[in-house]
Amino acid sequence: MKRMWLDGLLEWAGPGDPSTPIGRSRERFRRIGLTTTTSIAARGIGFGTSLITVPLTLHYLGTERYGLWATLSSVIALASFADFGLGNGLLNALSSAHGRDDHEAGAREVSTAVIMLLTVAATLGVAFLLVYPHIDWARLYNVKSREAAAEAGPATAAFIGCILANLPLGVVARIRQGYQEGYRTSFFDAGGNVLGLLLVLLAIELRMPLVWLVLAMAGAPVIASLTNTAVLFWRDRPWLRVDPERFDRRTAVRLLHHGGLFFVLQVGGTLSWAPDNVIIAQTLGPTSVAQYAVLAKLFSAGLFLSDVAFAPLWPAYGEALARGDLQWVRNTLKRSVQLAAVASSLFALLLVVGGNEILARWIGPGFGASLGLRLGLGSWAIVATVGLAVAMYLNAANLMRVEVACAVAWVPASIALKVMLVSRWGLAGIPWATVMAYLAFVAVPLAALGLGGRLAPAPDSLRSRPTQ
Repeated sequence: MKRMWLDGLLEWAGPGDPSTPIGRSRERFRRIGLTTTTSIAARGIGFGTSLITVPLTLHYLGTERYGLWATLSSVIALASFADFGLGNGLLNALSSAHGRDDHEAGAREVSTAVIMLLTVAATLGVAFLLVYPHIDWARLYNVKSREAAAEAGPATAAFIGCILANLPLGVVARIRQGYQEGYRTSFFDAGGNVLGLLLVLLAIELRMPLVWLVLAMAGAPVIASLTNTAVLFWRDRPWLRVDPERFDRRTAVRLLHHGGLFFVLQVGGTLSWAPDNVIIAQTLGPTSVAQYAVLAKLFSAGLFLSDVAFAPLWPAYGEALARGDLQWVRNTLKRSVQLAAVASSLFALLLVVGGNEILARWIGPGFGASLGLRLGLGSWAIVATVGLAVAMYLNAANLMRVEVACAVAWVPASIALKVMLVSRWGLAGIPWATVMAYLAFVAVPLAALGLGGRLAPAPDSLRSRPTQ
């Protein structure tokens, strides 16, 4: 279990020889180590700024307006699937092209994907402008005060605007990932998080309305992505610079096909938790949203760390599969699952036992949560972390159809259980419903398929390196 990360540390010194399996393994772990370390630092900064802004915004906005802020933050989830999966499809294509040392294919993939994403962003922007006047935003968020009702629509528009602006720019992070250099993106992410905190502090100091806090927090990542884009195309990899003449219809169709599967997975993943605040607001009221959102953010630290640790494995698996290094893939998958199970269990135990004490010191006296809610969130943290480690392999191995089949069953079941259990168990019903549905419709089927040997890589992820 420990060896996967020890290899990364021991092999940090320099790049490995790409002509041998051992050298390629060394280089993958070196890049995984670099990406993990810098991502932990960058996301640590991001999580730290988030921890700072929670009490500040809670006390500044008040309970109801903070409930609006927390519910509105769910809109950010749109950023994960507004590209219809094209970003993830591009990541897979670039990791495979990297494994084949095919620069021309990589450049073609990038130009095609960026042009498609620009089209998607423009289309979604026009659609939002058309529907915006016809939605009762105050009723949607179930807010009562005149101030919150007046801010609901403009704040949502600000969120959507930032998301759409970042849609084509955000693909640069996927390009970096595809070439196993996500560590470069981490520096820009860290800068964006710091800038966002400073802008939020400025907005609070100037007593600005909610829409300006939204622009401060959601606009900073746009600035960071714009800077990352300029550095990638004009300094690091100018041969990837977008060229309309490189747009290829066959590449577009393939990206849409693979991206469509990722899109379903992204929507499923988002719907597994994004409706939580809405369900709570409609059932228990906005005040309960604030209580749940704060505790969920605390437990999300474990998922944040696991995402940082395991995300670099995705492009590494893709590149290894393209080169035919299957033994490396099998060994790394086994170690990553073991590490996920042990680390997430320890983290969950810490928060279940000491969660209320941490909340009291973080937010203030009297802000706590029931044992049932803490146990539910802790159980979900363990299940989700192990699932994430497995998903990195499934994504790279082009086994998205298996994931989609599980998600199509899991998501509706979890939403139905949440609606039923939140009225019976209170806030604790939300995480427990998620855990029960996930175990029944995702964990058990995947375990059965894995034991039956039916999770071998799909044929198109075993493309061997062309003969030199």
